[in-house]
Amino acid sequence: MEKGALLQKVLALKQNGYTNKQIIAGLSNEGISMTDIQEAIIQAELKRIIEEQNKPLQQPLPPTLPDLQNIPPPSFPQTQPLMPTPVESKKVQQSPYSLPVSSSQNFEVPVSKNIPVNVIPSLPHPQTNLPPPYLDSEMKIESSQNITTSNISQEIADGIAKAKGEIIAEIKLELERIVEIIVAEKLKQYETFADEINESQKETSAKIKAIEVTTKHINSAIERNDIELTEQTKTLNEHIQKLTAELVAMSNIVEKILPVFVDNVKKLTAITDKISRNTDNITIKGKKQPEKEKKEES
Repeated sequence: MEKGALLQKVLALKQNGYTNKQIIAGLSNEGISMTDIQEAIIQAELKRIIEEQNKPLQQPLPPTLPDLQNIPPPSFPQTQPLMPTPVESKKVQQSPYSLPVSSSQNFEVPVSKNIPVNVIPSLPHPQTNLPPPYLDSEMKIESSQNITTSNISQEIADGIAKAKGEIIAEIKLELERIVEIIVAEKLKQYETFADEINESQKETSAKIKAIEVTTKHINSAIERNDIELTEQTKTLNEHIQKLTAELVAMSNIVEKILPVFVDNVKKLTAITDKISRNTDNITIKGKKQPEKEKKEES
């Protein structure tokens, strides 16, 4: 934003009754730099002070002052001319104490001849060293204007210093408020972060406890399985030992029975051979007799 537009905006806000603190907060939220805001506020304060100081000067002066300014030079009564007439010059030369004589009356003043002329100074004109009244009034007006101008400059300087002090104090307060807000936000973030860390620690500790419980259950189960497995292996070994003993006994029995069995088998085979031979002979004999009978019948 341009400086002129910013100044007009600050003046409008001040006319609406906003304080410098509110103006700084509002304009800083709009993204305007703090230095531009300070310069605009200082210029607005200066403009306000100058306008306030110019108000008495713009008001009409008391009724006597314009009259004094516009009073024409006063008309004095006609006195003796500066260049005397020849008759008067002779009279003036005779007496150094000659007074101004009007044109209507001519008279001489007695002179003391014992006083030297060179010692007695000539009297000044009664109205030559006094300023006219209008000049006195003008000098008073000029002196009052000089006093008001110096007062205005002093008041402007005081107003600038006061405005700067107020702006600096408001900026300090605003900075302190901003710092407090930032610190409070950071503390809130830290507290939330700490709460999250505490919650995560609690969750982690709960998970660790659950893992410990499960490991205990697993260890107990493994121990039970080991016990059962050892017991089962023991029973299995016992069964194997029994089976091996039975097999050994059976092998001994077989070794004892096998020769007899072999002999019996041999005998049985011999018997079967004999029986088979006898049956063959019987069948052969039975077949031959019917052929003989047939031959005999024929």
